[in-house]
Amino acid sequence: MLEVRPFTTLPLPVVEGLNFTNFTLGEILDVPDTTAFDIATRYAQLLYRHDLVSRVTHIDVSDTANTRILVGYIEFNVGSILDAEAKVRIIAGIMAEMPDVSLAADLSI
Repeated sequence: MLEVRPFTTLPLPVVEGLNFTNFTLGEILDVPDTTAFDIATRYAQLLYRHDLVSRVTHIDVSDTANTRILVGYIEFNVGSILDAEAKVRIIAGIMAEMPDVSLAADLSI
């Protein structure tokens, strides 16, 4: 853990399923399930690379065989970490075609 702040500067997703209870500033996180941690880290990197990290609300690695990524109210069950790059590209393609919900809320019909 490199830094602890009482606030975030960017909207970041909530990560579920890591189950660590404490941490020490300057020390490596002691995570009981390193597989879940590796999966969360890899997907976070890919989501950042594909400019999706600000749109993702949750990443759930409780079941490492079926990772779930939530973008607003849309849930993507991406399965295992296998082919993660392709899965995130598919999510990015789907999200690029979705209408901007914030604009729809401003319209009176």
